Amino acid sequence: MKLGPETAASINDFFKQDRNREALKRLADAGLKIEDVLKRKDKMLLEGKVFVFTGKLNDYSRSEASRLVESLGGEPLLRM
Repeated sequence: MKLGPETAASINDFFKQDRNREALKRLADAGLKIEDVLKRKDKMLLEGKVFVFTGKLNDYSRSEASRLVESLGGEPLLRM
């Protein structure tokens, strides 16, 4: 997944702020475990699902959408 420059800058700004880092530390100290829900070791989010792309895609090219589905464990099928 790609991030645009504004989103990347916003994320960077969030983690630069002491209060946000402290809040995350308190959550971790309280036992909160953060994991990547899109790519878990035991099962990927779209594993076992097939996606058929038909018609126009507004936000992605067909190859970008296909790579995204594959990166999450799904199987993309392209239809023209």
